Amino acid sequence: MQKPTSMDPEDLACRNSKCTQTGKHSCSSVLLTTFIILQWLAIAAMCYIVFFYIKVLKEDIHIEVLAMMKNITISNLPTTGSDTFKGSVIKSEKPIAHFTVLAEHQNTSGHLLFEHRKGHAFRTSDMKYNEAGYLVIPANGVYFIYAQVTFKCSQGNSKLSQQLSATISKKNDQYPEPEVLLKSYAKPQGEDFQKLSTYQAGAFKLNADDYIYAKVSDNLHTHISDFEYDTYFGAFLLEPSTSE
Repeated sequence: MQKPTSMDPEDLACRNSKCTQTGKHSCSSVLLTTFIILQWLAIAAMCYIVFFYIKVLKEDIHIEVLAMMKNITISNLPTTGSDTFKGSVIKSEKPIAHFTVLAEHQNTSGHLLFEHRKGHAFRTSDMKYNEAGYLVIPANGVYFIYAQVTFKCSQGNSKLSQQLSATISKKNDQYPEPEVLLKSYAKPQGEDFQKLSTYQAGAFKLNADDYIYAKVSDNLHTHISDFEYDTYFGAFLLEPSTSE
């Protein structure tokens, strides 16, 4: 029977060193895996928080809009069967305007001129709309602005195939260069599309005497739908500024 040989001290030290290194490597792998998992959990939590915040913000805006609409009183309602309001100026605690469809005559500036007297178009007396197509902001505050422009993709022998876009821009007397606030794009796909809409909306901090307006490329004016539920533009005050 062979006797077990005694282990060399150097071999024993080497084996102990390898075991120690293996243990450290395993520990590092566990720590790295744990760190990656925690990082993904943090990202997921952040995404959930952002999603929840946006949802709450939308609900608050919706509640605000409903509350504003309840405070609106129209002094002259349309008569039965009439397609126009007898009066387009309404009373409201906050500035509000909603313009529909394009006016019969357009200017050469490229700004869209909207109907602001007939149909469902209305405004409060402090919301001014001039012949250049500018909606004039009456007071400092946060405003919700929106616009939808619907294009007729097929009109006679003419068909739209290029990318379509519409913008809402801002300018004022101090900084006359326009600033694009919102822009939306759409492109016809195939020949089956009769109409195509672009829509943009958002909340912005605006100052008194800011001008906001909607615009499309000059060659697209004749392709814009003339139904008031297809094309419209408006703004209303969400929150007045606390400091002037």
